[in-house]
Amino acid sequence: MKFIISKTVISTLLLINLYCLNSCKNTQIDNSLVSYIDSCAKEKSGLIKISDFEKVDWDKLYIIHPYTQSTGLPFPLSEYQSKIMRTGIDKLDNFYILALTNGDKLVELAKIPVSIVHFADLARYKKIGKTSVLTYYKRSEDNFSWHNDLKGNGNIIVGSVPERSEP
Repeated sequence: MKFIISKTVISTLLLINLYCLNSCKNTQIDNSLVSYIDSCAKEKSGLIKISDFEKVDWDKLYIIHPYTQSTGLPFPLSEYQSKIMRTGIDKLDNFYILALTNGDKLVELAKIPVSIVHFADLARYKKIGKTSVLTYYKRSEDNFSWHNDLKGNGNIIVGSVPERSEP
């Protein structure tokens, strides 16, 4: 009897552990998009063609700025609010979050350090009542030009902005 209970407890603990490991894996930030943007910036071509990022199938790009609160996340990102807020984007200013979606599903989430690219000129919000809600760029509009920061700190600043889409 004692042996059967021990087996049951061990089996249950293993299942809980596997579930936790799988959940933790799903909440990790992927560095593929970070690496892609970093390599574009190092090419010195002056163009970051996020539309050419093909690791995942996606159709919209959301650029989430530092200090964005969860109330500023539009659907479908509001469905992933806890995952996005765990990055610290609502409290920190040393990175941006790029979120790629396919339809209503979040398929890629990347923390882009400001030391690689500043997306400050791309802040786009739509006013809904008293709340400013993030808007997106269609994949066909996700080509951004950049130039070196004239202040000498080496940061890349995104310059011109493609036409934006409203949700």
